[in-house]
This record gives sequence, structure tokens and C-alpha cells, in this order.
Amino acid sequence: NSQAYIRYYLPAKGTKVKTEVRVNWAEKGAFLKLELPTALRPAAALAETAYGVMEHECDGREKVFHRWCGLFDESAGKALTVINKGNYGVDFLEGTMRISLLHSAVYAAHPIGDRPLLVQDRFLPYIDQGERIFEFEMNAGDCRERREFITREAVCFQEAPMSVPAFPSGEAEGKEAPEGVVYVDDPAVVLSALRRGKKEKEYLLRLFESTGQERKACVSVPVLNAQCQVVMHPFEVKTLKLSADGKTLEECGIFGE
Repeated sequence: NSQAYIRYYLPAKGTKVKTEVRVNWAEKGAFLKLELPTALRPAAALAETAYGVMEHECDGREKVFHRWCGLFDESAGKALTVINKGNYGVDFLEGTMRISLLHSAVYAAHPIGDRPLLVQDRFLPYIDQGERIFEFEMNAGDCRERREFITREAVCFQEAPMSVPAFPSGEAEGKEAPEGVVYVDDPAVVLSALRRGKKEKEYLLRLFESTGQERKACVSVPVLNAQCQVVMHPFEVKTLKLSADGKTLEECGIFGE
């Protein structure tokens, strides 16, 4: 009773493949998954968790994850990663990733003593009915390269920039505009937050090491001519404090102390 299509967006350059799955779902008591079979066997099943990465068993059981999941074959040096937009369930089995899309269970079934799970004398609404659209970004390549870039790619895919109407004064015409605000020269060290500090004339930059390996990175703010060298321990979260005049950019406590 349902229909679906899968649309693939092939890049002119690079290896990222965007996938759109559009579903008109009318099933009852059914589980819909997007199955991605691969030739990566045996392979480690990795998925993002809160400020970290977790390795999962390839046993076909449902796992919870965050922005990305992937299969990594260290012996062959190859990996396949998938970034999602709001799909937080997956299972791995025999080189296959199956990402959960819809779970049309009845709302709400609950066992109470010897009463039937679903009462039969009334209308019961089912969840996840109707039209849904899912988006994914798939990429394959070297294991090390995928681990270094995947978290940053997931941030860019999930957190698209906001469009804001602007009416420039024209005073900057003919002047070279800065290409960015903050630069981090290591792709595996992710700028996870940039916000105003407790004091009016300071800002906090929060960094996260995403590979589980110790790394060194240079953080710079070109418009203020400020920079700072940092050493990141595995999965470390570190905060830098930037003065509004750019004279200081230094490590501090997580709340800016």
C-alpha cells in the first residue's frame, strides 16, 4: 500500500553521492530500512556518538547513533561512510548497513498483565504514516581519510548556513573580503561552537578531536590576526578564549574561566 523512490545526485567532482529517499507510507506494524550492501568484509562498524565514536557489533541488532555511520575495512584500507539528516537507528550485518527510516507501530501499545497488547474494540492510530523525505550523503575512500573528514562533513551536511537578507552600504566595494572567520588547519579537529563569552568583549571557540588520536592543530582568526597552537588528546573537548580586539587567543576552562 506504499510507494517510494530513491534519487541519486552524482557530483561533477569528488566522490560524495547525495541520496534522497521519498516515501508515501501506509503500512501498519512494519519497519522500513534503507539497505546498503557492501563488499567490505570483514569490516569494523563505526558510528558517531556524543563527542565520540563507538564501534558496534555486526549482529543485525538495532543500534543508536548520531550524524554518521560507516564500515571500515582496515586490512584493505577502504571505508564507506553515510551521513544522515535525522535518522538515528542502524544495524550492521555481513558487510551491510541498514539505516532505519520508519517504524509504523501502533500508538501506544503497552502490556498490562494478561490484557491484550492491542485492544480490538476501538480505533488505534499508527505512527510514521504519510509522506516522508530522507536525505543522505555517501562517500567512500581510504580508511584514514574517511575518519579524518567524516565528522566535519557531517556538520556541513546537517547544519546548512542560514540565508539572511542584507543591504550592504557599499563602503566595502573594491575591498577584498575575508574568506572565513575561523580556520582550523586539521580536518579532524572540529569547531563545534563559537559564541560570546561571559564578558562582553570576548568570544569562546569550542574544539573537538573526532578520530580518537592525539593531534596538533593551528587555530587562527585572520580578520583579527590572531592564532593559537593546540594539542588535542583523543576525543578531547577544548575551549579557546578570543578577545574582541584579537590581541589574545588562548586556552581556558570549558566555561571561559
